[in-house]
Amino acid sequence: LRKSFDAFTKSKRESYIKTIYDKLALIPNTDAEQIAMCEEYIEMFKGEKRNILRQKFETKLASLLSKKGEYPRALQLLSSLQTELKKLDDKLLLVELFLIESRTHHALNNLAKAKSTLTAARSNANSIYVGVQLQAEIDMQSGILNAEEKDFRTSFSYFLEAHEGFVSKDDHVNGLACLKYMLLSKIMNGQGEEVHAIVNAKNSLRFADDEVIGCLKEIADAYKISSLCKCCFTVSVFLEVVLFGIVIQNFL
Repeated sequence: LRKSFDAFTKSKRESYIKTIYDKLALIPNTDAEQIAMCEEYIEMFKGEKRNILRQKFETKLASLLSKKGEYPRALQLLSSLQTELKKLDDKLLLVELFLIESRTHHALNNLAKAKSTLTAARSNANSIYVGVQLQAEIDMQSGILNAEEKDFRTSFSYFLEAHEGFVSKDDHVNGLACLKYMLLSKIMNGQGEEVHAIVNAKNSLRFADDEVIGCLKEIADAYKISSLCKCCFTVSVFLEVVLFGIVIQNFL
């Protein structure tokens, strides 16, 4: 790719690079390709001393590494980036970095650091304009950490805000994830009777056919009739055919 960009001016090259990466990111199961592309771009920007673009792609790389489970490498990259960005006072990119770090520490079961880095993300976000997508991601992470502390009433509120944000941006994947967490929060808070109403709400209907949503509805039904046997049977059946997310697995 680097050789093919030599014929373009720097401004056109930047536009093409962003477009190519964004198109690739939309394709499922391309994390390895995205990592390779980020690493190639980072080396190119280092050679050209274009630090702002390098930092943006290092942020993307850190997120991909965390998602892949390469947590030490992700944290090392995040640490060096934060030192740079604090000097530049780039609050928007700092928000993204602290959010990625919070997710990484949560994946490592370090709840204290996950909370402190999320607080840092919120602190920086409060002093700048944050777009709907990023704010929804912050709210989603806040909901997850509150659920980990078994504060399901608060977690539901955060998941609801995040769900509405993701739906408004047509982010189907995160919108569905938040809906699952909303239902889980209601069940865990002893309000399983509200699950069906939430699933039938305007913003939720598009996700109604999802298998995990079906499972959570059946668990809510089991809660209503106080049937532990039905609940366990439902979970065991769905575990054979559905890959639950780590947050849901932690409580089921």
